[in-house]
Amino acid sequence: MKPSATSLTFCSLTVGLIGLLFLVVDSPQPLLPPLISLALIALTGSAGWSLFLGSLSAVLLIGGSSPILAPWRLVTEHLGPALTSPWHWSALVFTILLAAFAAIIERSGALASLLYKWTAKDASLAGKRFQTSIVSLGLICFFDGLANALMLGRVGSGLADRTGVSREKLAYLVDTTSSAVACVAFLSTWSVFQLMLISNELAQSPFSEPAYLLFLKSIPSNFYCLSSLLLVFLAARWNWNPPPMAKASPRKLAVQNKDNQQEVKPLAALAPVLILVLSVPFAFWIVGGQKFFPTSTHDIQSAFATDRGPYALLLAGLITLAGAITFFPGKRKKAFTSIPRAIGNLLPALVVLLMAWTLGSTLSALRTGEFLANLLGDDFTLSYLPGATFILGCLVAFCTGTSWGTMALLMPLSLATFLSLASEQNLAPTEIAPLLPPLIAAVFGGAVFGDHASPFSDTTIISALACGVSTTSHVVTQLPYAALAAGCALLFGYLPLGIGLTPWLVALLPLIAVFLIVMLTRKRFAT
Repeated sequence: MKPSATSLTFCSLTVGLIGLLFLVVDSPQPLLPPLISLALIALTGSAGWSLFLGSLSAVLLIGGSSPILAPWRLVTEHLGPALTSPWHWSALVFTILLAAFAAIIERSGALASLLYKWTAKDASLAGKRFQTSIVSLGLICFFDGLANALMLGRVGSGLADRTGVSREKLAYLVDTTSSAVACVAFLSTWSVFQLMLISNELAQSPFSEPAYLLFLKSIPSNFYCLSSLLLVFLAARWNWNPPPMAKASPRKLAVQNKDNQQEVKPLAALAPVLILVLSVPFAFWIVGGQKFFPTSTHDIQSAFATDRGPYALLLAGLITLAGAITFFPGKRKKAFTSIPRAIGNLLPALVVLLMAWTLGSTLSALRTGEFLANLLGDDFTLSYLPGATFILGCLVAFCTGTSWGTMALLMPLSLATFLSLASEQNLAPTEIAPLLPPLIAAVFGGAVFGDHASPFSDTTIISALACGVSTTSHVVTQLPYAALAAGCALLFGYLPLGIGLTPWLVALLPLIAVFLIVMLTRKRFAT
C-alpha cells in the first residue's frame, strides 16, 4: 500500500523528533522504540510488523547478549510473559468470547433492526440518529471497555453503511464511549483498579477519606474524559467531522442478510445487551464475593478487587455468549455457524494486541515510563501539579499504549510528589485536600488520552477491528477529537485550577469550551 501524504508527513515529523531528541535530551534511548513504531506504522500501515520491529529495537537497546539472539530474547523474555500473564490471557479469551457474542448479535439482526427502526423514522436524520444511538448504547455498556467496542463495532458496521456514516466515524464513537465511560463509571473493571491504586498510595498518608469517596470526588475534575464524552455526543448529534474525518467516506452498501430483514421482537434485541451489562458485575460477585448478598459498597469493592478477576472475566464472557444464543431468533444453528468466522476475523487483531503488549514489556524494561516521569520533578507549584501530571500522563500513555500501566506508574509518583511538596511547604492536609481529587483525575484522564490517541492501545486496536478499519486510519481520524478534548481539559481545566479557581467551578469551563468550539465551527464541519 502506497503511503499517503499525511502518513509521509507524520513519518517525517517522527524521524525529525528522533533526531531532535539526540540534540536536546541526554540518553533518549527509552523513547526510541515507540517513536520507531510510530514512524513505521505511518509509513507502512502495518501495525503488527511495526510493533514487532519497535519491540526488537527495544531489546537491542536493552542489550545483555549478542544482537543475533535479540529475536529469541524478545520471544522468551517479553512475548512469552505477555501471553501467560493471567490478565492478558483472560483478556484474549474474553475478547474471543465477546467477538462470538457480537457475531451472533450481528447475525440475528435483532439489535440492528431495532436501531434501524429508530433511524428510519426520518431519512434526513438517519445518520445522526444512528450515531446518537451508538453513543447511548456506549453509555449503557459502562462495565467494560472491550465489551463496548466489540459489540457496538460489529453491530453498527452494517447500519453505518446503510445510514451513510463512515466506518472511521463509527470507530471514533465506539472507542470514545469505551475507556472514557469505564474510567468515570461508578462501578466497572476500571474503577476497581483505580480504587486499588488510590488506597495503596494513601494508606500511610494524613488523608483518611475512603478511596471510593475520593474516586467519586475526582470525577468532576476528570476534565479530559468528561470533555471527550460531551464532544462525542455533539459530534454524533450534529455530525461534526473536522478533517481528516471529514474526508472519510461511507462504504458502499453491501447486500443485506435476509435474516436481518425479518421482524424481531424487542426482547431478542435488548435481552442480550442487558445480559452483557449485568454479566461483568455478576461474575465478579460470584468469583470474588465473600457474602451471599452484598450489604455495603465495601462488599462490592472487595468482590471487584479479587485476584481471581481473570476467571471472573471468563465467566462473564460465557454468560454473555450463552445469553446471545438463548435469545437468538430463529434456528440456533445459525448462531453457532457465525462463531468460527468471527474468531477467524479477530486473529489478526489479536496478533497486533500481543505485539502491543510485547512492546509494553520491552518499554518497561527500558524504563520508558520512568524516564518520562522524571520530567515531573519536585519543583512545581502545588496547584499546577494536576496539570503537569495530566501532560505527563498523556505522553506516557501515548508512547506506551497502556492506560492501566500509565495509571499504575503515575499514581504513586504524583501522589508522592504531592505529599512531598505539601510537607516542604508546611501545608496542612485541610489546605491541600481540595487539590487531591483533581490530581487523581489528572492521572486517569492522561491515561485515557493514550487509549484515544495511541496506535499501541488495546482499545484502539479492538475498536478499529470491530468497525472494519485499519488501526492507522482510526488513529489519524480520531486524533483531532482527542487533541481538542485534551487541549480544553488543560487550558480551561487544569490551568485555571493552577491559578487558584475552585475545582467545582473549573469543572464547567472545559465543557463550555468544547461546546462553544463545536458551535462556532458547526457550519464548517457539520453536515
